[in-house]
Amino acid sequence: MQKEKLGKTADAPTKKAWLEGMKSLLPYTHLGWVLVGTMLVCFAIGYGLDAWLGLSPLFTIAFSVAGIVVGLIQLLRQATEMFRKMGK
Repeated sequence: MQKEKLGKTADAPTKKAWLEGMKSLLPYTHLGWVLVGTMLVCFAIGYGLDAWLGLSPLFTIAFSVAGIVVGLIQLLRQATEMFRKMGK
């Protein structure tokens, strides 16, 4: 009985600290999805245009490169905004 009480009190601060750590990381988890999502959407648009127009890899490559550039720009914007908010 004594061991159970000690185990529960010893685990409680660790679990609480872990949850607080996860909550502090939560705003940053979407940053990777911004880049990946933008690249996938642009790739799909380029692939669809190539299939529709019969141009093999032209639009797929062009939209993929555009997706990478736009995704990186958006990622940097959001990261900069988050760091700016942290400084306040």
